[in-house]
Amino acid sequence: MQSFYCPSLVMFQATAKRNQAALGDKWAPGFEPGNLKENDGAVFKQVLLYAAAHGVKAMATWEVHEVNVGDQPQWLFDAVNAFLDAP
Repeated sequence: MQSFYCPSLVMFQATAKRNQAALGDKWAPGFEPGNLKENDGAVFKQVLLYAAAHGVKAMATWEVHEVNVGDQPQWLFDAVNAFLDAP
């Protein structure tokens, strides 16, 4: 939940440094992508790609729940798909 309010890649990196070091492979950051939606989710995608590049294998997001009326934003799916497709 400490990653929930990270509005930037720099803040996420600091959070990851603390949490991932302590939890290792068990760390699964959680996000409210609405906090990272600037530039059509560009920051959210950067954060997820950084996480994937540093060994994060799982994440949680509340956006689908929070935006449960109408179409989901495409940037959300683009960012999550990039995370899932990362090597």
